[in-house]
Amino acid sequence: MKKWFFGVLAVLVLSVIAVYVFIPGQFKISGDVLSGCDNKNISISLHDHQKWMRWWPKQAVPVTGADSFFNYNDGRYKLTKPLADGGEIELIIKNNKFEITVFLLPVNKDSTAIVWQTSFAASSNPIKRLAQYFEAVQMKKDMKTILESLRLFVDKTENIYGINVKREKVKIDFMVSTKKSFSHYPTTEEIYKMIAAVKNYIVKEEAKEIDYPMLSITTEDSLEYGAHVAIPVDKKLLENDTFSFKRMPKGGNILVSEIQGGVKATEQALQQFSAYVTDHQFTVMAIPFQSLITDRMKERDSSKWITRIYYPVM
Repeated sequence: MKKWFFGVLAVLVLSVIAVYVFIPGQFKISGDVLSGCDNKNISISLHDHQKWMRWWPKQAVPVTGADSFFNYNDGRYKLTKPLADGGEIELIIKNNKFEITVFLLPVNKDSTAIVWQTSFAASSNPIKRLAQYFEAVQMKKDMKTILESLRLFVDKTENIYGINVKREKVKIDFMVSTKKSFSHYPTTEEIYKMIAAVKNYIVKEEAKEIDYPMLSITTEDSLEYGAHVAIPVDKKLLENDTFSFKRMPKGGNILVSEIQGGVKATEQALQQFSAYVTDHQFTVMAIPFQSLITDRMKERDSSKWITRIYYPVM
């Protein structure tokens, strides 16, 4: 009996010693995820409680003010202090409060490391200390899930800019184009009259169209508009006073987004595209242009128009 008693006692003593040896007196927990979004727009999603409703990994509590908490597993989270490069988050688990700091560290011009960390003192009670250890393990797992959910949200360009931006390579070599000035925003009829002229020139030169007509409209003062139309062709064509030949940097980088809607929707998309290019520090290689997927002379309902926007960048 005594051997059994002392054996059990020895196991208990060794277990207690192990708790103190392998579990430090100060818990320091951290983690990170890598996002393809710039730190400015991640900050906006992190600082705005309304946006938490969109990226939180599980159903969040309704936002009623600055004191609103968002629940995940056994924890209750809320942003307590926005920072220029992240924020401070309060986490409450079973009446225990933890202060979590989130840092946004730019990795390069179009990616950001979302890093979090927290620390707290370990209890001198071995049983509580062991419980804290398992709590810390769960906290790290939950924070990884939460920040991964934030990453998935901000990495979708439509959540930040309202458009889905894809990065592709230039696939065409040659274009023939023409331009014209207007004292007003050119009408659909005026644009397609220009397109028809380019089409007739392509036929005359015995070339073939290989993609949809392209359009670019620019203005500096809303008093005069410059309209450029172009059509990709299969070979090099001669230039004259009316038609110009363009050679595209085939294989170069180009940003692409497909838009549905009329002129207003396209103009708004171009503005958001410009913001995307600025945020990601791209160098614009040429003016952006619209590929007119829908024949607007046949489809008069502008809400059904499909336009593909191209932005050549480096």
